[in-house]
Amino acid sequence: MSLQSVIELLNKQKIVESLLHSQPMRRHDLVEAVVHKQHQVELQTIIGRLPATEIGKTLEVLSIEDAQRLWAQVNPEREEDILWEISDALREQLAGPREPRVGKGQINACELIHGQARIVGITCRKDLETMKPIWIDLLHASKSERSGIGRYYGLELPDPDELTDLEVSARFYVEENDEIHLHSNFLLDRDSESRSVPVAFILHADILFTVRNEELPVFRLQRLRARNQPGFFSDYKDFLLDLYDADVEYSADALEDSYAALRRVGQTVLGETVTDADATRILADITTEEDRNGLIRSNMLDTQRAVPFLMRGNFLSPTQSNKVNQIMRGYWGIHLSRDS
Repeated sequence: MSLQSVIELLNKQKIVESLLHSQPMRRHDLVEAVVHKQHQVELQTIIGRLPATEIGKTLEVLSIEDAQRLWAQVNPEREEDILWEISDALREQLAGPREPRVGKGQINACELIHGQARIVGITCRKDLETMKPIWIDLLHASKSERSGIGRYYGLELPDPDELTDLEVSARFYVEENDEIHLHSNFLLDRDSESRSVPVAFILHADILFTVRNEELPVFRLQRLRARNQPGFFSDYKDFLLDLYDADVEYSADALEDSYAALRRVGQTVLGETVTDADATRILADITTEEDRNGLIRSNMLDTQRAVPFLMRGNFLSPTQSNKVNQIMRGYWGIHLSRDS
């Protein structure tokens, strides 16, 4: 409906302009300016309601003349998102040599050079042309940025927040083109709150893609290891397994802190005369820590399902399979401490 409205309006604009230019009339310039302004406002109103994805699709099907007319009415604040949505050929015709740039999101790529990992911040799509990354991490990336990066590598990068309601059976699968998809929750443990953050993993063309909408301690640790420990990673699957391994360690530390908090509460109950106000506070503390424990357990179940999935699919080398066994031993260590 919006595409048809745009086409009709552009055709109407060309017809009116043709009539104005072909017929002599009084105050010709004023009439032409008023009509042109009216068409501009109508076009701006239509495209103002459309997402960048739809505007990009519309530009692709229009003639270059009409595409240029429509592009001229795009709000400058939306240009970057739309540039991610269109082909390089059309982009050059509309915006010249300008490259689509990363906006509020943060995109990092890691490549191995003689065994040394190098982390590079991606500011525009052109940055990827000279790289052979083994890991591309998208943080707070817009839909258009995910679309542009995905189109460059020939895959679709999802919004991880839209995957939270997936059934367990739908979180780990292999596409027909051999893409491996894993959707897991990672722990974010802070003084004020603990919660799960969904992360989408896609293994494609010897690259690990990670898509998330929040920074996580295990990802900061991964970047630090990549920079400071040469030879720690040999390929993109090592990156994935180490992220899961780091989450197990992080969860174990959080669980230990939670148990320590519960012990302090217990000592308070045994060592003091408990008032009603104290009892209310203690009950709230116990509830908070039990919720925290349950959250850690739920996240670890994700790891328990995801890592063996990789092994069952024969996606891993023998060394990486040994790494899986190590991760699972860490998981069971947490599980047993939780039940003891």
